[in-house]
Amino acid sequence: AGGAGRGLTGVMGYSDTKFFGENVRTRAITICMDISPSMIGKGVTQDVLNESIAMLGKMNVGTKFNIIVFVDGALPFAPQMVYATQENKDKALAWLKQPFNGRQQGNLRAYSGSTPHKAIYMAVEMGSDTVFVLSDDPPYLKKGNANTGVELPEHMNEIEEFVRNIESNTGKSVRFYPILYKPHENDRGKQAKEYYKRIARKTGGKCRVIKE
Repeated sequence: AGGAGRGLTGVMGYSDTKFFGENVRTRAITICMDISPSMIGKGVTQDVLNESIAMLGKMNVGTKFNIIVFVDGALPFAPQMVYATQENKDKALAWLKQPFNGRQQGNLRAYSGSTPHKAIYMAVEMGSDTVFVLSDDPPYLKKGNANTGVELPEHMNEIEEFVRNIESNTGKSVRFYPILYKPHENDRGKQAKEYYKRIARKTGGKCRVIKE
């Protein structure tokens, strides 16, 4: 062992960085962004782009990162996490500048809804130790289309259970930092805050609310 006395930053790929005001120390960070129409309408892509520029700017080359957009399915910037080289940072920021439209990206065939489930599974599978999830709603998933589909009532519990069992199933600790992005001041907004606070608490992360 040894070497514990030398600050961790820059050692073994750690970076101290910041995203939406949250200071994190990470070796592998994934940003999961909801691109459903309500989120796009509130300006999430520009805010995430600005925050990502600042976050990636503080990251040393030994740290890995990825960005995943989701609606009811998920689409990652890269199939696996990439090192924070200048080239990869530039590519990720260029990718974030595309005009996201939930009908084209982040969709799951034969389903509808707004949920980070696939993005969360991907982020964990890729080896993230820190996961930010931006959404404005509690997760929900329907089998079928938005109008006639049947909602899957157990969906929220399944995500929670998956998150709670990450450490026992993988042996790795993954901290979740949900960001409620300009949620509505209604029951759904309240439910989203309560739900994502539980997710954060279960993993040692923190939940943040970005107000209008």
